[in-house]
Amino acid sequence: MFLQKSLALVALVAVTGCTSPEERVDKHARSAAKFIASYDFRRAWRELEKAKSVGIPCPQADAILGLMMARRHDLAMAENLLASAVSGLPSNHAARNNLAVIYLVSGRAPEALKLLEPSVKAGVRDSAMQNNYGIALRVCGEYARARKAFEQAMRFNPRNADATANHAMGLYLNNQLKDAVAAWETAVYIDANNPEAWAGLSIGRAAVGQEAKAREAAMRAVIIDTTYVNQDMIVNVRNWPRKASVELSRLIRSIPQFRRGGMNSPIAMKVNGTAQFMEDPLIEEARRLLAAR
Repeated sequence: MFLQKSLALVALVAVTGCTSPEERVDKHARSAAKFIASYDFRRAWRELEKAKSVGIPCPQADAILGLMMARRHDLAMAENLLASAVSGLPSNHAARNNLAVIYLVSGRAPEALKLLEPSVKAGVRDSAMQNNYGIALRVCGEYARARKAFEQAMRFNPRNADATANHAMGLYLNNQLKDAVAAWETAVYIDANNPEAWAGLSIGRAAVGQEAKAREAAMRAVIIDTTYVNQDMIVNVRNWPRKASVELSRLIRSIPQFRRGGMNSPIAMKVNGTAQFMEDPLIEEARRLLAAR
């Protein structure tokens, strides 16, 4: 009997390459990250299922799977998985950030702010996280701190068009209208297909008296993403201030094509506002290793 158990253990080690449930979970999570880095999502999914089937808590696998579900827009499942990841591995700043995105797009900015603050105070140098932190601060009425967060996001990544657009919104709310227009124009220059930058530019141009150019910018935003016609989504998902959303809705309604009902776009995207996901650290590590080969 002892010999049989010993042989079974040897077989298990030979198959799994590890001896403990924790090691097996870690192995499958790392394998999933490698497959995601190679864009082989089917095999990554299988590795994550294997990690979950080990039968012990696996916060790293939850973090990766939660991000995958969020990008598929299954936000309820993503929230459960990411909450489990944060609870089991509080030092996973990417999981914290990604859960905060879900809070932001579901109207829970105070929860997002509480979740992000430990990572920000820990000195995490990530542009997406600082952008999301700024959004949460702005929604909670802390405009000066929000502007600093967006500036920090732009320092971490000068090509973050969403952070640049959010910084422009802060200037707009502070009545620095010419500076706001210049910042939104920079965001459009960084990413000409960023609907948030065009939407912001439209209200900025209207504020400085450029009504025709404002309608053109609003039309570009709606062509890229038709969800801008929904004012509730502008406020509750994109976290725009109410005043700015009213002005954007006015501009969109003034577009002749919109009045004729011709604004449906084949390239409209379903997005999560301007809140930004962070890549999981295991996936980032796998991508660096692939790039080094």
